[in-house]
Parts: sequence; C-alpha cells; structure tokens
Amino acid sequence: CRVSRFRVERQMAAGEIDWITVSGTSKYCRIDHNDIGPQRQVGNMIMLSGVGDQTVQYTRIDHNHFHDVTYGGGNGWELIRAGLSGWTFSKAYTVIERNLFTRGDSDPETISIKSSDNIIRYNTMRATAGQFTLRHGNRTQVYGNYILGDGRGNSGLRVYGGNHKIFNNY
Repeated sequence: CRVSRFRVERQMAAGEIDWITVSGTSKYCRIDHNDIGPQRQVGNMIMLSGVGDQTVQYTRIDHNHFHDVTYGGGNGWELIRAGLSGWTFSKAYTVIERNLFTRGDSDPETISIKSSDNIIRYNTMRATAGQFTLRHGNRTQVYGNYILGDGRGNSGLRVYGGNHKIFNNY
C-alpha cells in the first residue's frame, strides 16, 4: 500500500483518532511526499500498528512535511508512533527518512519508536518542542538528522534499549 502526494488535515472530531494507520500483517507500505497538518486535537499523525506479537514490517515514511501542532496536553500526540510497548522486541525494519517537522509542539515524543531494528535518518526537525525517542526496542540506527529547536525547547534524542547505532546527528 502507498499513501503519496496527499494534503492531510484532520477535521475536529470527538475522541482520539489516529490520522494514518498501518496495521495487521502489512509489509512494504510507504507513506511519502505528503503535507500532514495542522493538528489541533489528540491523535497520532502516523501510527504503525500490528497484530499479535508482531508489528507491521518494512514500512517506509519519507519526504513528508509534518507541521503546526497545537499541543493540548497528555499522551497520544506523536507525529509518528512506530509500534507499541508490547512489540518492543518485534523486528519492524521501519525506515523514517527525509521528513521535515516544523512547529510540531506535540507530545514530547515527535517520533516514538516502540519496536526493534529500525532506521531514522536524514530528517530535519525545526521549531519543534519534541524529540526523536527510541522508547522501546533494540538495534535502531539514528543518523544524519538535524534537530534544531529554534528557541522552542527541543530536547533532541531520548534513548532506551540496547545495541543502537547513533551517529552524525546535529
């Protein structure tokens, strides 16, 4: 499946609703070249889910612009959530690359990784009070990213787990 070249702006609705969800036993999905925002209520912009003890695999999220989040407090405001706590050791092989995050004052976890064996590379985060977070999982690579707070209190990277490779980030 592929979601490409869309303008995604969620209308106000009751409750927490994720914007774009990849779930089940999906493999090799791509979400690319989209304009995603603004966001004014709780719900993850992109949610990578799964089934049983396995998260979706080989998803590629690239060349998207995530922007203009008005944070309302609490959990569930991630711009990208890849997995859930129960899939910590699930090998996802997700690639998140060449995305632009601007004015995304969301949940402190702008990108939240909750699975193993992923790559986060060549992304730029500007004027965003958030971080790229390896919340659960192992063996994720994070490199070539630019994380610029622009006075918004950005906190960069937060890392849990083991055997990660983190290098050449600014």
